[in-house]
Amino acid sequence: MDENNKWMMLLLFLFHQTERQWREFETEIKYNNRYFPKSQILDELKRIQKYAVHEIHADEVYYRARVFSTPWECFKEELEQIRQIILKHFPDIENGKSSFNLDNMSDMQACLAMLLCMKNDSQSIMEEIELIFEKEKKFWGYDAEQSDAPPKDKTLGGRANPKNISYLYIAEDLKTAMMEVRPNLTQEVSVATIKILKTLRLFDFCYVDPEEEVGKSLDLSIISTAFSTPNFGNENDYYATQYLCEFIKELGFDGIRFYSSLNPPGKNIVLFNTKRNPTTKSKDYEIVESKVYSITKLDLNYQIIAPIEK
Repeated sequence: MDENNKWMMLLLFLFHQTERQWREFETEIKYNNRYFPKSQILDELKRIQKYAVHEIHADEVYYRARVFSTPWECFKEELEQIRQIILKHFPDIENGKSSFNLDNMSDMQACLAMLLCMKNDSQSIMEEIELIFEKEKKFWGYDAEQSDAPPKDKTLGGRANPKNISYLYIAEDLKTAMMEVRPNLTQEVSVATIKILKTLRLFDFCYVDPEEEVGKSLDLSIISTAFSTPNFGNENDYYATQYLCEFIKELGFDGIRFYSSLNPPGKNIVLFNTKRNPTTKSKDYEIVESKVYSITKLDLNYQIIAPIEK
């Protein structure tokens, strides 16, 4: 057996060994011992914590997305101002002498179009409307509170957080953030910009070991896959990853970092502390703005699994 084949056999063995340890840990957490499990996986996390570290620093920017269920809500203030402009130039609507209903978006658009055609001063009307949209506005989508981690009493169990324990899920890039909420085509998504305010230490499941540490990166990749794999409603499948996060938090980390399964090689981050510092009254991060995006294209990859191709 040549040298390359020996290395391949070693890597396959290590990969299989870690996968087996992870499955045993999942079974232990789900069915045997939810609070004090004994596992080689936990021993591995202790061993590799010294080098599987990724730091994020003050002023770095990350993203958090949420499906925006009421897209016209982002123009609520602006639409009301346009409504007032229409009423100023077309008072018959307010007097009930017109069939237009300005609470209806289609009627508002039709009324505005007619008004611009009828009025000699249509240019001044357009200038009034343009001034509305020139005003500075930070939150076009969800506001800072709605873009933040949910309150603990409304927090459901997730891949990293147990029920009623609120963590902040963010992504390193815009596309990954939007992909993680699994939007439909033409759906609108509110994306908040999150600015980090202090240096935070993350346990990094994306870490790639140097050559002299061959085998350890496979330990991380198996667990990273467990964090990134979508869960379709079975909360039991979250027990193992939730326990790992609590374990990692006890090791002194501020969060975790792992690959996205929905947008490889995008990376996700979970921050454990979402509370305000009692002294400074600030959090470890600041939500500075939000914008609304419409989904125009969805990527799809596929692989045949049956019948097995020869």
